[in-house]
Amino acid sequence: MESTYSTEVFVNPTFTDVQEHVCRYYMNAIIVDETVTTNAVFFNDVMTDLLGVTCDDMVNLHGHDDPKIPPPHMLSKIGVPMMFNLTIKPDRSIIVNKVAEISMPTPTTTNLTPQTPDPKSLTIKRQMAKKTADFDLTGQLVWPGARLLNEFVATNSELLQGYSTAIELGSGVGVTGILCSRFCRKVVLTDHNDEILKKNIELHKSSENPNSCAALSAEKLEWGNSDQLNYILQKHPDGFDLVLGADIYILFFQQNSVPLLFDTVKQLLCQQGKEKCRFILAYISRSKMMDVMVTKEAIQHGLQIHEVDGSRRVISNLEGVIYNITL
Repeated sequence: MESTYSTEVFVNPTFTDVQEHVCRYYMNAIIVDETVTTNAVFFNDVMTDLLGVTCDDMVNLHGHDDPKIPPPHMLSKIGVPMMFNLTIKPDRSIIVNKVAEISMPTPTTTNLTPQTPDPKSLTIKRQMAKKTADFDLTGQLVWPGARLLNEFVATNSELLQGYSTAIELGSGVGVTGILCSRFCRKVVLTDHNDEILKKNIELHKSSENPNSCAALSAEKLEWGNSDQLNYILQKHPDGFDLVLGADIYILFFQQNSVPLLFDTVKQLLCQQGKEKCRFILAYISRSKMMDVMVTKEAIQHGLQIHEVDGSRRVISNLEGVIYNITL
């Protein structure tokens, strides 16, 4: 399960003399795998089985009575691998009938060969996150947007000429940043879990070309965290010529994370000044709402957003596009 939107608490208005409220779950959520994303509705019985607590107890015993604030019981299910029994209705809406969690595999170290053409034969190794108890997906998947951006960079390397320093937001596995280190003098990979990135850099250093990662480093960065961003900018006072992002919005469970992303992007762009830095975003369309929100937030932050000609394509059954975003 990727994200949780809301829980509705219904109160029967018919019997005004009855003081006891009737509480029922009704949750819209996003289900995602490596190929497709879809919206689904979870009703009362399924949610009770999933969370192990009835809606009545959630409201009356645990005090979670605001339908706009997902309780911890629900947030703990974000990113948890699950098996779903679904019903697709005539109007194409999806109802979840049954759900069961899937045991995570034993952490292993595997080799990842890029699925995109790479003129310099990039090799990256990936170590599965050891902390599977919290089901953090950082570093465990190469998302479609990363594949899109890798192909774009590999086949348009001349566009990176003149860009000497780059920072990648939401790096995940780190494959895109490592690829860009072939063309840029310095690349900083960032994510909320920087330990996985550091491990992947070390694993890549131990490959055939140990000098290929001399300009690579990893830092912890959560969007909107001014302390973390200021720390990075203090370590790199000259700023960055290029900001990269691929599928970095995919695990948003709160829409207010989108403005925080563009807060961070704008601060990075302003560090270099107009026409000296740009943000390349590999965007995968999964919902019309997010399509509108991403472009709207860019414009509201005073940024120019343009689709790169010829970049639109279908990848993993999803439509993707490269955006060029500047001051």
